[in-house]
Amino acid sequence: MPHLNSGTTGRFPAASGTAAGVALTAVVFASGGLFAAPAAAVDVKTDTEDKVCRVDPKAPGSDLTLFWTTLIEKAKQQRIEELDEADPGLKAAIEAYDANPSTADDPGVLQDRIAAAGGQEGLGMLIATTAEEAGVPGDSPDGPVKTAYTAPEARDAAAAVGPDPAAKVEKALSDVAATGNRLDRIKADLFAEQSGQFNAIQFGMRDQLVACADALTPEEKTF
Repeated sequence: MPHLNSGTTGRFPAASGTAAGVALTAVVFASGGLFAAPAAAVDVKTDTEDKVCRVDPKAPGSDLTLFWTTLIEKAKQQRIEELDEADPGLKAAIEAYDANPSTADDPGVLQDRIAAAGGQEGLGMLIATTAEEAGVPGDSPDGPVKTAYTAPEARDAAAAVGPDPAAKVEKALSDVAATGNRLDRIKADLFAEQSGQFNAIQFGMRDQLVACADALTPEEKTF
């Protein structure tokens, strides 16, 4: 059986660092598009007993997970529909494989159809999203994702958000798209459309980090 390309070049760059690793919040669909929505839950929790701000970007249903999985699923659907225009029925065949590989067409057959329709993507790039594909940070050579911040660390993370947090992410996606495939370009374009909302969401997370730090060390509150 042919190897299913999971699509390294088709992934979003994972958030990294302090603020970038925690400051993505929910984006959901409406009328076929994307729009910013209030966070499904508080993303930063104040732990007064241990004197830290707790953040778990990998938690099921977290805002970080929702943001990237929503963007990726939208991009995949758009790309599959484009391929289906070139090969009617390909969308249904891919969806059937995604639902139950044991009763669907052989993946090698599907991969050949994708290529014949002009696609450079591997089948693995177009099927169900994994947490890793969604850009959820995982364990790295430097250790596991940081989930507890002292008050000074929380303030540093808030300051690191900067005036235009979307700019760095947008550039990273555009760089990938420049040498990648059509799916990479769709992802970059979708993110660019949401840069304003993304910044607003980041600023909301920044405020949560500051509020947590102020609650832990009110004597250092700056305003």
